Amino acid sequence: MIRIGIVDDKKNNRIILSDKLRRNSLLEIKLEAANGEQFLEKMASLRFEERPEIVLMDLEMPVMDGIVTIATGSSLYPGIRYVVLTIFDDDDRIFNAIKAGACGYLLKEESGEIIADRLINLWKNGAGPISPSIAY
Repeated sequence: MIRIGIVDDKKNNRIILSDKLRRNSLLEIKLEAANGEQFLEKMASLRFEERPEIVLMDLEMPVMDGIVTIATGSSLYPGIRYVVLTIFDDDDRIFNAIKAGACGYLLKEESGEIIADRLINLWKNGAGPISPSIAY
């Protein structure tokens, strides 16, 4: 099982994404948070073996945004891979997220099957996912 975390300020987005990913038996949702601060608080309370291996991170959130959260999380939990999941395909955001420690970038509009496949590929091969529309 691949342990997954989802950080998004919109509860509906977390529910939809969680439902999409739970359809794949290789993925297990271990953590959900509404912002970066809540994510870091929850991470601190988890034992090592309970922590997500991959975290899907929204960028636009109140309290602590995704880029700051990725930078902080990468420092505190260097073994976790952060994948930005957003509606934006803005080059500056992509660059800043990758500088902060993100290893990939996917659009929320991707199907659950595509997102799951890319996360499994990341976990198996270390290849960071990039949505095709962003790569061009």
